[in-house]
Amino acid sequence: MVYAYLYKIKGICKFMAFPQPNAQRELANRKILEELQLKKQLLLKQGVASTLNASSLPGIGSATVQSADGHSMNPLQRTALQTANAQSTGFFISQDSSFGNLILPVLPRFETK
Repeated sequence: MVYAYLYKIKGICKFMAFPQPNAQRELANRKILEELQLKKQLLLKQGVASTLNASSLPGIGSATVQSADGHSMNPLQRTALQTANAQSTGFFISQDSSFGNLILPVLPRFETK
């Protein structure tokens, strides 16, 4: 459901639509983010980050590989994504972008009180 609002600025009527906040969707999103954070912490505890050393890095000219979210990434890009996830408190995803952004941060929404 969408709420619609009419407002006037300098005598011109404007129409804006805002999505209705959905508490169930927000709760589900929070649960997903919590699960991802737990999985990340488990992987870090198991030593996945320690396996990313210079000797195991693939060559730059290698073939591209399809990532789990459907974007093709070469091994160097995949390593950058894994390193960003391992060294940051946040979470990153791969993304096709016409602006050259290979990885994007996933930012959680916090309810303000």
